[in-house]
Amino acid sequence: ATRLAARPADLGVPEDEVLDAEDIADTVAWLLDRPARMSVGPLVRVEPTASRAAAGDAMTRHLTRARAEGAGPIAKESR
Repeated sequence: ATRLAARPADLGVPEDEVLDAEDIADTVAWLLDRPARMSVGPLVRVEPTASRAAAGDAMTRHLTRARAEGAGPIAKESR
């Protein structure tokens, strides 16, 4: 999102289809754990639009929990 992002409802996007912090954290984890030979296209900057969103904290919690549960190629290879 950008600071001037439109409200999803104004664009006809259902609220349940809007990405939440865990969706973003899943994407970040996938990018970090993707195979070395895989390239990724242009990256889109993501930032919370509300100060109470605490997206950074949610991503950190999610990545920590996912790694502890053995999610992602790196964790699976080290078993």
